[in-house]
Parts: sequence; structure tokens; C-alpha cells
Amino acid sequence: MLSEYEKEMLCCTTCGFCRAVCPTFNHFKQESANARGKVLLSYGLLKNEIPITQHMIERLHTCLTCGKCNIKCPSGIDVVEIIKEARAELVNKNAGPLPNQKFVDSYIKTDYNPFGKSAAKRLEWAPEAYKTLRNAETVYFAGCMAAYWYPEIAQATLKIFEHLGIKVAVLKGERCCGIPPLWDGQINLAKELAKSNIETFHASNTQLIVTTCAGCYRTLKIDYPKLFGKVDYRVMHITEFLSEYVNENKIKFKGKIEKMTTYHDPCHLGRHMNLYEAPRTIIQNIPGLKFREMENNRKDAECCGGGAGVFRTAFANLALTFGKSRVEEAKKVGAEVILTSCPMCMLNLNQAAKRAQIKIEVSDPILLLAKILE
Repeated sequence: MLSEYEKEMLCCTTCGFCRAVCPTFNHFKQESANARGKVLLSYGLLKNEIPITQHMIERLHTCLTCGKCNIKCPSGIDVVEIIKEARAELVNKNAGPLPNQKFVDSYIKTDYNPFGKSAAKRLEWAPEAYKTLRNAETVYFAGCMAAYWYPEIAQATLKIFEHLGIKVAVLKGERCCGIPPLWDGQINLAKELAKSNIETFHASNTQLIVTTCAGCYRTLKIDYPKLFGKVDYRVMHITEFLSEYVNENKIKFKGKIEKMTTYHDPCHLGRHMNLYEAPRTIIQNIPGLKFREMENNRKDAECCGGGAGVFRTAFANLALTFGKSRVEEAKKVGAEVILTSCPMCMLNLNQAAKRAQIKIEVSDPILLLAKILE
């Protein structure tokens, strides 16, 4: 609840350090678009000190939740969580989310994914032998993006598990992790999805959940326990899981891929979860790949513009504008391929490059790794 952050909001010294790193402030050049301004708006919302206008609603949603402000804040204010709770407060006051976000959430309510695709087709990408409801010690949670947009990522993941001789299952009861409603303010819908997935995990007796989506990773690992308390299974991102096997030379390759690559740190994997080195370990161990860092990397990485899909849903053109900036940064270091460990980043960067007519490939390290397994 937003009230839990009242004291934290008052800790803002209005120093302005966040202004220099906030992507939306740099675009709009207005104080209300800055992290500091949004904290003040959130406090005013909590205390009913300012009227709820359309401009205010939009400003609280023109945040990528990238977390760059959190990194720079000398007072240690968790601006990202404050924005999340402010959006929930808007919904409580019948003032949110934005129309396109409501539309997406309506799909999630009926089909358990944000694309309006049939729930029955969620696991079409997976061979029947992998599908189960019970006795699955290790589970692969594909998430909506891999299930519907990039099934090749999901299939590559199963191929890697098979290569390592690890038994893995996909659960028939998998639903959207809840990230869209969680970040657009529809917390009750997010809770319903979380509760359903947790019950599915428990019924399967799983000990470990592995996911290829940065957003799902943060949601399952951080937000589910926040909503429902401690869970009795571990959650790992696929790069985190595989980096141990790469370091121990347990993954065997045939051939090589000769490409110049760079890596885009997803906000939800990097600044939100502090997972920076595992993806790079995998990339730098794929035979033939050359690798160069972009100027802004790790905790300083620029957001792709997707904003957990929530920002992109409401502000599609602006999302692609931010994506174009990141693609141009990759081109500056001579990259032929941008690698990223989040399918939402992959989608937004790819579409941004196409719209700007910039010739560059966007892919996932897992796809390249799976291509040249023995």
C-alpha cells in the first residue's frame, strides 16, 4: 500500500540527482515527469492534497520503472515501488489504469495472457512429454512472451536442459505471472494470477522454477512472496542457472557463431535483481562470438523502452523512441547482434530497429547457445 511509503516519500530532499538519469524527464523536460516530481505527486495523492487530473494520472504512468533513479538516490528512496503503489492507489480511487492497459488486463482476466490468445494454446510450443501437473522437481516457467511471441526461446530452453540431462517439466496450469496488472495498478488481478500460479507450483511439488523472462523472474522471486509470504521453492533466471554449467565446462559445443555482439541489461534483471554477470558469462563462452559493451551497461544501462510491457502498452511510440536510442548505442560499438535476456526487451528493441530502418539483429543468448550444442 502507498501509505507504507509515507515516511520514505518525506525523505526526498529534492536534490535532483534523479533528473540526470530519468529517461522520461529527459524526454518531456517537465518536473512532473521526473522521479522527484512523481514522488511528490504520489504523496499528494496519498494525502488527498491535490486533485486527480488526467495529467496527473498520465504522469504517474509515464514511468518506465527502470530503476535508474533508485540507483542514484542518495536517500535510498525506492521510487519504483512508490510508483507501483501510487498506480494501485489510483485504481482504488477509480482513476486508473489507462485505457490501453485496461484493455490488456481484460484479456488477462479471460485468457490469462495479455495478447488475447487462447489459453488452450499456451503450451502449444511444448512436446507433450514435458507437460505435467504433478511431481516436477524442476519446472520451466515460459511466461507469456516466450509462450506466444517467441516460442523458439522456450524450445531452446528445453533443448539445453535435455543436453545437460536434467529432467524438466512445464506445468499445464501456468498463467500470466501478473506483471501487467501488478505495474498498472490492478493489484487484485495480479493477486489472483499469483495465487493460481503458486497453487500450481505447490501441487506439482516443484523445488526449482527456471524462467527465461526477466519480468517473470522478478515477479515470481520478489513480488509473489511480498503478496503471499514465503514460498517453498527457488526461482532462478535461465542465465543464472546455466552460468554454473558454463563455468564448469559441462556444456559441449559443435561449431561456432562468428558475430560481433553486445548485451542489453533488462531493467528487471539488472537494477531490479542485480543479475549482471551470468548472461555475460554465457555470451563470452559461446565459441566464435565477439563481445563489446555498450557505453551504458550494467547498473547504468538505458531502458529498452518497454517498461515491463505496461509503459509500451500505454505509450507505444515513445517506447519505440527509447528503443531506437538503445539500438543506436549498440551500433556505435559495431554490434551486429544485440543480445538480451528478456523477451519484452527483445521485442521492443527489434521493433524500434525496424521502424528506424537500422540493420541489426536482436536475440537471446539462449537461442545462440542452443544452436551449436553437440
